[in-house]
Parts: sequence; C-alpha cells; structure tokens
Amino acid sequence: MMSLDLKNIFLLLVGIINLIYGLIVYIRNRKSHTNFWFFLVVLSVTFWVFAMIFFRLFDNLAVFEARILYLSAAFIPLSFLYFSFIFPKDDFSFNFWQKFLLPIPFIIISFISIWPNLLITGVNTFSNKENVIIFNQKIHLFYAIYIIGYFSWAYVVLFKKYLNSTGILKTQINYIFAGTLISTIIGVNTNLIMPYLGIFYLNWLGQVMTMAMVILIAYAIVK
Repeated sequence: MMSLDLKNIFLLLVGIINLIYGLIVYIRNRKSHTNFWFFLVVLSVTFWVFAMIFFRLFDNLAVFEARILYLSAAFIPLSFLYFSFIFPKDDFSFNFWQKFLLPIPFIIISFISIWPNLLITGVNTFSNKENVIIFNQKIHLFYAIYIIGYFSWAYVVLFKKYLNSTGILKTQINYIFAGTLISTIIGVNTNLIMPYLGIFYLNWLGQVMTMAMVILIAYAIVK
C-alpha cells in the first residue's frame, strides 16, 4: 500500500478543482445542453483522476483499480465528442447514428477494459516507484486508437466550427483547443504511448493536466 504522497495529494486537489469548475458552470444554467455535456466531461475526467489516486494507494486491489482506470479514461473522449457536436448551440439535436451508433466502440472498449485478462492481465507493484500495468499489447493498441480517434474527431468538428465562426465564438473555440490540446497531447504520451513502451514513471501526469482542459473550457463557456 502506497502512502498518500505528494503526487496523490496533488491529484486530489486537481480532482476537487475540476469538479468545482464543472459544478459552477452547470449550476449557472442547468437547462443548457452545452453546460450539461461539459459537466459530463468533467465527471469523466474527475473519475479518471480519482481512479489514479486509488490505483496508487491500494496495491492489494491494483489489478481491479487498473481496469477501472482504463474504463474511466474511455468515457472522456466520447463525452468530449458529444460536447463538440453541441457547442455552442443548445438547440442542437443528435441524429440516429450519434445517439445509437457512436457509443458502440465505447461499449466495446469498456467491456475489454473491465473484463479479466483481456486488456489488463496484471500489475507489478513497487514500494518506491510507480506500479507497472501488464496488458495485452494488441488490445492496448486498439484502445489507444479509440482514444486518439475520438479526440481527433472532436477536434475536426471544432475546427470546422472555428473556420465558420467569428468574434466571441472563435475566441471560445480557441480556449477549448488550448485546454484540450495541452491535456490530450501530454495525456496520450504519458498514459498511452509511454505505458505501451513499458514506461510508467509519469503515468499520473495526464490526470494532473486535465485541469488545463477543464478550466479553459469552463472559461470559454462562461465567456
């Protein structure tokens, strides 16, 4: 069992700050679909942050916690993609494929993330360094393609809106791009690529960087 070290304390603060920002935006206008989907993004990010805290704290449940860690991360790009569709128009309506087909890859990824010995096969725990997750590399590659693919899709949607926007909307999208690009570029490297190569010493940094994503998107919505 790892102690509540400085990294976990920092992660805890990040999780609390993220949740506060999400609640502030949502409470300001609970009828706003944009605010609702942003809040879902924040909840998924916060869940991922706290999953990392528990993964680093309790070695006796490390394998189960690793599966929860990957499961929680899988919801982030899906919720962010839905947010990108609807922002900034609250009267936007999802079509059939967005409602029923878009979640199918997420459901598959969720299944392989949580099911024993599919994606996660074990965890090597250490008292003085980060735990090492043992996974099926082929399935991990499929998982990474889903994460990167859905985030890239969301960026394409937002970029098209950026090209067709002017004034304050263009500024809002700039903030969203800034926050999410910082978070996803670092997170993809520290939590997908480096673990794929067997490097885990920065496995917690992606969660920390979600604060940039949450704060800048919240500012864009409020602005």
